[in-house]
Amino acid sequence: PVDYVVTAQDGITQKTYQVSVNLIDPYSGPYPYETTFSSGYTIPIWMLSPTNGISFNDAYTSSDASLWYESGETTAATVLKANSYTDIEFYLSKCSTFTVDLSATGSRVYTLSVNGLLAFTSATISSNTKYTLSYNVNMNEPIVVKITNQNNGSATLGHLKIEGDFLGTGLNSTSKNDIYFDGKIIHNNSNAAIQVYDITGRRIITSVNNIDMSYSPKGAYVVKSSDTTLKIMLVK
Repeated sequence: PVDYVVTAQDGITQKTYQVSVNLIDPYSGPYPYETTFSSGYTIPIWMLSPTNGISFNDAYTSSDASLWYESGETTAATVLKANSYTDIEFYLSKCSTFTVDLSATGSRVYTLSVNGLLAFTSATISSNTKYTLSYNVNMNEPIVVKITNQNNGSATLGHLKIEGDFLGTGLNSTSKNDIYFDGKIIHNNSNAAIQVYDITGRRIITSVNNIDMSYSPKGAYVVKSSDTTLKIMLVK
């Protein structure tokens, strides 16, 4: 702990703040990480706010509890509960897709941010409704994904899934479903919506046209569409 003495604008009044820093390792797998917060769940340290307005409720009995009943349960559920305007932060070593199921006993708006930048805002979700917030993060580096309840009143999390598979396995084809790579150009003959990811899993290009890769650094890339996944190598 380090004490910081802060002097007010009057130049006289002072107050001492004590600051402690804890180093936290991000979650690094195995992926996917998936939980329904079953009885006995312990909030892991890589959820950065386990004691700041966040609690594991076992048993949870509010009006939305029935949304989260496990097999055989009829009167109580197990959930992670976040107080009004509370952030739940997930410190991850990487993340492809982040999915969380939420509910509340009143209307709520939820936001998701990545490394402090707002990435998604939900519509107003009705009370006692299970809402799935899923976001394609696509970052293969330490990040913080933050879920925030933007309203007065608590919100509950009944299911969490974190996926971290970027390049997949066994990808070696360079041609499929009217999409092919000639060593320089990704040809998109059907004008499908395609995305290109670099070796870190970061999405670098989105297009419905042909893509000229000659200006990109050499190395491995993954090309994805709704029904196609290709691994390509750019050699200069």
